[in-house]
Amino acid sequence: MAQGKAIGILELRGMAALMGATDAMVKAADVRVCGRHGIGSGWVTVVIEGEVAAVQTAIDVGREEGKRYGELITSEVIARPEGRAVENMPHPAAIQEVEVGPRALGLLETQGLAPLIEGADEMVKAADVELIGWAFIGGALCHLVVRGDVAAVQTAVDAGRRAAETAGPVNATLVLPQPIEGLGGLLPPPSAAEPESCGALGLLETTGYVGSVGGSDAMIKAADVEILRLSIGSGGRIVSLIRGSLDSV
Repeated sequence: MAQGKAIGILELRGMAALMGATDAMVKAADVRVCGRHGIGSGWVTVVIEGEVAAVQTAIDVGREEGKRYGELITSEVIARPEGRAVENMPHPAAIQEVEVGPRALGLLETQGLAPLIEGADEMVKAADVELIGWAFIGGALCHLVVRGDVAAVQTAVDAGRRAAETAGPVNATLVLPQPIEGLGGLLPPPSAAEPESCGALGLLETTGYVGSVGGSDAMIKAADVEILRLSIGSGGRIVSLIRGSLDSV
């Protein structure tokens, strides 16, 4: 954090709300994103810095914009933060810059991983978009971000929402036609996995580990399928991901 700067803290539930609010804040005033943090239950925080008036303007804008996409938890402006109070806070370390670029961004946020995967599959099939990455948020929420031209991103997000709703609750969607570079610290890290063709995919999502293990055991015994992985999310959610022929899956 720069010496002599005020900081503003905005806390919301869900990454759609946080990204929408942050984009609006950085465009509304001369402020810089200096940290972010997730504290559980889907609560996420962004920290900005700048002159007091600019930070206050940005936080006011962010509060209103964030409420369009999620739940506002709280906000605070600290005009003269004591360095010893903030220097060891975890929010600066949580910043991992991802290149934003000039293209539009689209976000799909769901309750549970099954609807997210269902939505992701439809999004990349429906339009010429690039899947940047995905991440768990907390409180059973997870999200993904795609990139492309505005029309393609809007088409992909609309298609992804419809597909995801067949598998579970959609918490929010967001399209940013002209995202600002300061959003790079909020984007999910890109996946290191190589794309591969795997036939049909099946997902079993449970609350709790016992159901996941029992369900996986039953699937393996019932058909010629392969367990790809168990993915432990948030809010007690666990996904068993299988592959095989369509009939077997």
